[in-house]
Amino acid sequence: MRPLHRAGRVQETAICIVTKWARPVHVKTLTSQKRRALLTARKLLTDKAIAIENDIRGLLRNFGLKELGAVKFEERIRELTEGRGRRGRMRHG
Repeated sequence: MRPLHRAGRVQETAICIVTKWARPVHVKTLTSQKRRALLTARKLLTDKAIAIENDIRGLLRNFGLKELGAVKFEERIRELTEGRGRRGRMRHG
């Protein structure tokens, strides 16, 4: 039966630690958990954005449109697709 008073619980915990039934663990602060969550979410979003850009590059390459690295991605894509309609105006190269 578990002891009902604080001293008994402390003694029970001490016995567990001495006999290595339990080990002390490091508990991260709430601030560090939040920071880690934000960093993980940011990495996920940047990875997804890069994957989408690469997919768009691949799709445009099928139509003979190549994107240059020095120009910003969005500006170059708009420049390449400007003036092209929805049907049949992209050339296949």
